Amino acid sequence: MKAFKVIFPYITTKEIPEDINLRLEGHAFSELKDGQTKSTGFALLTESDRFIQSDNRYLFHYCEQTRKADTNAVRNILSDRLQKVEEEGRELTEETRGELQAIAEREATKFAAIKHSGVFILFDAPAGRVWCAGSTINKCEAALKRLRRALGSLDTEPVVLTFASRRLSRLLSCGTLLADESLRVPEYGKVIAHDTHDSNSARMTFEGFSLLDSSVSEVLTDRVVSAVEMELTQPDPNGGKAKIVASLVLKVPEKAGVSLSGLWFAGGASESVSEQDHASDMQIVAKTCQQIMDGLTRFMNRGDL
Repeated sequence: MKAFKVIFPYITTKEIPEDINLRLEGHAFSELKDGQTKSTGFALLTESDRFIQSDNRYLFHYCEQTRKADTNAVRNILSDRLQKVEEEGRELTEETRGELQAIAEREATKFAAIKHSGVFILFDAPAGRVWCAGSTINKCEAALKRLRRALGSLDTEPVVLTFASRRLSRLLSCGTLLADESLRVPEYGKVIAHDTHDSNSARMTFEGFSLLDSSVSEVLTDRVVSAVEMELTQPDPNGGKAKIVASLVLKVPEKAGVSLSGLWFAGGASESVSEQDHASDMQIVAKTCQQIMDGLTRFMNRGDL
């Protein structure tokens, strides 16, 4: 489940076409070769397919490799070449200098460190969601853009919870931790807030404090919560302590899509990358994330906040 630590949820009405394998052929990822500076595309998830499908859910792995020549390396190579031209008594024109600069950059690029990044796209048709797992929203958007090119079209809309930050502030100000019957804020969970009258104000972080403490509630009264630690729980049928199914940090920007960060799921294959475990994790992630979003929807519809 390591690949699903940060998820940006999207709404979609699209269906994956039956000829998806054919459509992905022109968007295959390959390792960088000498002289190349960037390679992007969808990696193989099985021996022959660039996706895994189960119960009308599809998993794609968008990969990107980049490398950039080190400035100092280029400078040193260029200096050596210029010195050689001078020693040979050749005329150094602007055209020659430009050619030597290009050669130096190509040579330095061959030995430049390669940067790897990847985004898992979990297309969840039953829920009408796309769960995009990547380190940043920009990387997720790049992955979705490439999938959109492969499919021909793909409608996606980030999930925005309008006024969620203010509702969370009111929830915690009331001295309660239950956002929903299945979604709660742990008593000593992390909370990040800022002034309601200035979105650019300095952040205030509560961590290691009891959120039920009246002094904490008072401070949060006039602030909005931009991030909060939460737990998805499942009641014990025997009336015992509720089981924690997942934990996360919910990030709720005022005018942008929400994200689920620091995700931990119960029952996932945490380190394995086999096809079977990818398929299993895909089902766990999709169902758990939908439970989280359902809980957030009920929270947003509460009439007491």
